[in-house]
Amino acid sequence: MKNQSFFNLNKIKCRTLLSFKSVFLLLLLLSTAQISLAVGSYSQTKVFTIQAAEKTVRQIFNEIEKTSEFIIFYRDGAVDLNRKVSVNVANQSVEKILEQLFIHTENGYSIKDRQISVYKKESRTPSVTQQKGKIKITGVVTDGKGESIIGANVSVKGNAGIGGITNIEGRYEIYVPSEESVLLVSYLGYNTEEAKVKDRRNINVMLSE
Repeated sequence: MKNQSFFNLNKIKCRTLLSFKSVFLLLLLLSTAQISLAVGSYSQTKVFTIQAAEKTVRQIFNEIEKTSEFIIFYRDGAVDLNRKVSVNVANQSVEKILEQLFIHTENGYSIKDRQISVYKKESRTPSVTQQKGKIKITGVVTDGKGESIIGANVSVKGNAGIGGITNIEGRYEIYVPSEESVLLVSYLGYNTEEAKVKDRRNINVMLSE
């Protein structure tokens, strides 16, 4: 009788431990899901009210960063920061502001978490400086998670006159002088990578933080 009671007690303890573990795992999964949801939806849930007439792009950028957790990245010369614009939004997402800022311009943008990258859209034909090269190289620039990096700078080492940037898909196209050329790939917040051309015509590059 005592042995039976002992076994029954052990069964109850085991069931209790399993219940506690199940509850703990459930809470952990729910917390992770809530954090992921919060991170992924910030750009949709954060709203702005801005009524600005004849303000510069720089002033609008400053207003966005001052009133939110967004950080705006752009390369020197990629954006005309002194261009006068008028923005009129009420309880609208940051996308609505950016649409008004860059409509009918050469600029595009991408939003990744709380980072906004502004870049110059890739032209359909290579620039004159690119056409001076002889060998066409294409590829994709990604981060450590395999996600495309928009607006990354791709240039030829030792030749500042040849270069380009990645488009909205992270793709680039550049013309290099020879197979001895070395590509330099860089982006703000990431380590610069070098890639030797040699006999390759498609060179994909991963940047690490």
